[in-house]
Amino acid sequence: MGMTYTPDHIMAAGTAITFVVLRKLDLSLLWWPVGLLMHIFAYWFIWHALLWPLIFSELRHVPTVPGFPLWGQFLPIITEECGLPQRRWHYEHGPVIRYFFPLGFERLSLADEESISHVTNKNPYNFPKPLRAKLWMMRILGDGVLLAEGQEHIDQRKTLNAGFSTSAIRSFVPIFWQKSLLMVDQQQLEFQELEKDGAEVMKIDALDWLNRCTLDIIGIAGFKFELGALLDPLLPLRNAYKLVFKFDSWSRTMHGIQAFFPQSQRWPCQMNKDMEEARVIIQDKAETIIREKLHIAEKNKSGKDVLTLIAQENLKQRSEGFPGLSRDNIRDQIMTFLGAGHDTTATGAAWTIQLLANFPEIQDRLRNEIRERMPFLFNPDWHFDPDAPVTDPDLLPYLSNVCRESLRHIPPIPMTVREALRDDVIKGYKIPKGTILYMLANAINHMYWFWGDEPNDFDPDRWDDLPETVVPSAMLTFLQGPRGCIGRKFAEIEMKILLCVMLSRWEFLPDYSTKDPEDWKMWRLVLRPKYGVPMLVRPVPEWDGVSYFSRPHYDKPMDGSAD
Repeated sequence: MGMTYTPDHIMAAGTAITFVVLRKLDLSLLWWPVGLLMHIFAYWFIWHALLWPLIFSELRHVPTVPGFPLWGQFLPIITEECGLPQRRWHYEHGPVIRYFFPLGFERLSLADEESISHVTNKNPYNFPKPLRAKLWMMRILGDGVLLAEGQEHIDQRKTLNAGFSTSAIRSFVPIFWQKSLLMVDQQQLEFQELEKDGAEVMKIDALDWLNRCTLDIIGIAGFKFELGALLDPLLPLRNAYKLVFKFDSWSRTMHGIQAFFPQSQRWPCQMNKDMEEARVIIQDKAETIIREKLHIAEKNKSGKDVLTLIAQENLKQRSEGFPGLSRDNIRDQIMTFLGAGHDTTATGAAWTIQLLANFPEIQDRLRNEIRERMPFLFNPDWHFDPDAPVTDPDLLPYLSNVCRESLRHIPPIPMTVREALRDDVIKGYKIPKGTILYMLANAINHMYWFWGDEPNDFDPDRWDDLPETVVPSAMLTFLQGPRGCIGRKFAEIEMKILLCVMLSRWEFLPDYSTKDPEDWKMWRLVLRPKYGVPMLVRPVPEWDGVSYFSRPHYDKPMDGSAD
């Protein structure tokens, strides 16, 4: 096979030719910068941004979004909700499209079963995350399983699978209940203070409460470590993640720049100071967990938290001659699970609560199902016993429909980006090495060729009669294949229990005095609302007038010390 020439080769050759010409002409040194600037202009503005993408690129045969490659489609990409422009372009131009970033940089977006399956299942390790994207996320998530590639990812995944088995998740269910109940109890305490002044409703930020709750859950279920976010809203670790998700204009601009120029992480600006402060806090907490819990986890063969299961599997892997995980890698896994393990579920649950507030008939129907299947949640005298069986939330069909539809309608992770490691072929199109491809769940989950005539409606009932065109790639919220979300079942059960508890305690109403969260979706690792998810809540009838202090509470230590 002959060598494939790319714009980089042309740039190198052109620079060499310019150097030789300037030497041959024996021009004054003053002309050298002029000559080089003319060459740079010709390369970037004529060759790279015009001739290459329109005439020479091997991707020129892919259906292309109209527009001039010099500035491309960058404006709608940075000003609209993540995935929304690509959703529109796929409707107009088909399931595989090409569009441009500034200066003619080509991007592909995939939105059909054949192409998505090729990247995620058939040849997944030929399409790793681009290095720029990895460096951008590594500061907060560590170099864990989420960012590992190739054989390293295979080895890490093998070690980590034990922590997310069906039996392991079953053992975490009491933790989901305990922390969810603690959350609504804390909310009830705040409401009782407002009731003293005659308030009938309370304003809450559902996303903030859910983030604190899921952070506590992953602390206990993951590492038998009590983080205490529900009892301390000013917890430094919680503040670290708030710093990561600041959405002021300068922070958004800097994050965009760093996605292309990782060197800008060293610039002395406030956003970089915030990110470094967050990184130090998160990494220090991961080190504390290792220092206090890893040696216990390695000795406790009966433990069922993720860290113990990982430690035991790690020892087993090493005894069988496999490399296992180093101490630094375990720290990075903890950082990964602390970040990705709490924020994605909290965001998904918060968007679900937001949708239920806007569709009160769906909210009422779901609450009635919970009341019928889990009447104990509506009984203020009920006392949670972690050793007593509790109704499996998977047995509530409408709850399952609502969760699936919410995660389809607003996927917490709206996109994933990949880069071709070697030349490949997708749907008959040659994909040269280095090509950047996107699979945008926020577009794919809304494709009419999968979901029928009304793909943009929020309709939980659609899951009772799905069209035959709903194939595995039709919903990419959790990705799929070897790189699919390892904690998917963990997140699904956790989210269902959170919703059961919250809906059994509160009725959710839109807060029309604030900006609609659905109009302010911002992408930063997850698809979050810029101003949180503010809403009004009032007690359901069974809980109206009930005093927090007049009923039993769950008060067993939850840091694993009683085991």
